[in-house]
Amino acid sequence: MNNDELSYIIDNKEPIEISSEYEVEIRASQLVVTNYIANKLPNDKSIDINDYLFMYSKKVKDIVKPYHLCRNTNY
Repeated sequence: MNNDELSYIIDNKEPIEISSEYEVEIRASQLVVTNYIANKLPNDKSIDINDYLFMYSKKVKDIVKPYHLCRNTNY
């Protein structure tokens, strides 16, 4: 897997194919991160942390890189 290629795809807002290696890697990383945070914050659920991170990314969109685009119904 080429990280430069994935960065280019995300930076240029190109859609990532559903169930592609890139899309699965991104979803898996998000699960690892949210579960890690949930283990540190026992009063919060992983799904709530995931939602918070997504909503927060919208607020700081001008200072962080864009998120990936994938037309998907598996979320």
